[in-house]
Amino acid sequence: MAAETMTRLLTRAEAAEHLGISVERLDALRTSGGGPEWGQWKGTIRYAVDELDEWLMPSRTEGAESANADN
Repeated sequence: MAAETMTRLLTRAEAAEHLGISVERLDALRTSGGGPEWGQWKGTIRYAVDELDEWLMPSRTEGAESANADN
């Protein structure tokens, strides 16, 4: 049987630091619907590390694809 791995849940401040943005920017992204997936745990907003990393990936590859489309 495969071992399940649990992802760490980050607070808003930890998630913002992980992404390299301010907490205010992260909050704005969440309210506009353009930010990473989030959930509530014990009444507080939390972000899973793997969701944050996944959210970052399209941003990185999208820029490369746009640059390649011009060639």
